Amino acid sequence: MAYDSGKMETKELVESLEKDGLDLDLQVPKTLMARPDAVPLLKNTVEFNYDCGDGFAIIHAVHVLGAIKTPESFDALLYALVNRQEALGDWPVECMPSLLAGFGPPALPKLKQAASFRLLDEFARVDAMAAITAIAWRHPEAREECVEFLKLALENEDDPYVVGEAVNGLCELHETSALPAVTKAFDEKRTEFNQADQKEALETMAGKPIGAGGPQDDFQRAENYFTEENFRRLREISEESDEDGEAEEDSAESTKELYVSMALGLRESHDARREYFKGKTPESVSEIKREIEEFTEWYNSERKLKTVGLAPKEIEEGKISREEKEEREKNHPWSKAYGLIYEAIGLLNTDTAEGDHEGKALIEQALELDPDNEKALSIKADLLSSRQDRKALPLLDKLIELGEAGSHEYAMKAQFLVLDSGLQSRSKIREALGYAETACGMDSENFDAVILLAQIKYWLYDGSYKQLLEQARQIDAPRTENFMKNPWIRERNFR
Repeated sequence: MAYDSGKMETKELVESLEKDGLDLDLQVPKTLMARPDAVPLLKNTVEFNYDCGDGFAIIHAVHVLGAIKTPESFDALLYALVNRQEALGDWPVECMPSLLAGFGPPALPKLKQAASFRLLDEFARVDAMAAITAIAWRHPEAREECVEFLKLALENEDDPYVVGEAVNGLCELHETSALPAVTKAFDEKRTEFNQADQKEALETMAGKPIGAGGPQDDFQRAENYFTEENFRRLREISEESDEDGEAEEDSAESTKELYVSMALGLRESHDARREYFKGKTPESVSEIKREIEEFTEWYNSERKLKTVGLAPKEIEEGKISREEKEEREKNHPWSKAYGLIYEAIGLLNTDTAEGDHEGKALIEQALELDPDNEKALSIKADLLSSRQDRKALPLLDKLIELGEAGSHEYAMKAQFLVLDSGLQSRSKIREALGYAETACGMDSENFDAVILLAQIKYWLYDGSYKQLLEQARQIDAPRTENFMKNPWIRERNFR
């Protein structure tokens, strides 16, 4: 479909980016790259509409965010890295490290934080670490800081993939000062690489040219994503995937299986963390570090996976065949629930009355199978909240109790408390204040949370509402101006 994209509203362009998949008119992303005001809409794509356009919505979005080059677009890109690994995993986003690294040395503090956070998905950590390497490669002035971080990771990390990426980065940077530490990591078998890889790694460190797949190629791939040649390649891959009846009877079914698999992994991890850390309140950094290390050992060696009935270490030791493991997972209520949720999301995104009805029914079926399913609870709460239906409240409370509520859910809870207050009960409004502050603390770019907090502070005669209104304007100026037409907010003098 051809567009005169330069004359289109930013919202229309983002909608096209979300829905058109590999039929996207390439002028659309190129126009968006010149519009920083697209960032809040693209963040919404990453948060809520990531699986549109045959799963390409989020992949298109992260490449546009990587090209806009503002602090807000970096934060949205980092959100995708941390929270959307399962969606990005549907197709190989080889360029994520270079997209992050494209923001240069100013991005290092947040990238180092992500790479160091041990409870984060290991592949997200690896991407963050690869981005640090890419910054060192492109920005010589930041090399020393990056190398120091990679060396510390090599010495202190125990995840083989993270250690492997530290080895990979130091070797690509030809950092010969790290030779003893790299050799030690191989000798101690702490890296994902085997001993056969050691020779090549050390040759690269000594100055052997990097082959395909190095930072320079990653940057080039990111820059060439929105090209006819690349989209033609992606279409061919998609068609081959559809035609390969033995490997994948159906690409949608394969994507569904991947979604269920990733969801199960996250669910096991979240459940384990709640179980292990319940009632524990470490008071120092050293205590936190010790608790995390002990949790990791307990999770791998002792805790039985709910879906399989064995600990990860027992599975690795071969106490169950791969076929039996897959069969147990497939028949577990969690798997069936996540499969229904996947189908429901597709139906709800059709924007039709029939799709809406069938999608809601599937969400109900998922909750019957798995009453604590965080995804189903969140979707149902969102659907009810959109109609200001108070039946959403117990669902929101349950998400908060489970520790699965995000900024969006806390903001919805605050909104209901405001409605309950009738603008008369100050205790209700103050209770809403706490939830709204939590929502903003979790995501300072959540417009709904920020504008709601501004409104609540206004009602409580707190002059800081003005700073929050300015913050809301920075996120989405048009929505803020529309909100200000509402008679609730008027200028006040505060003593």
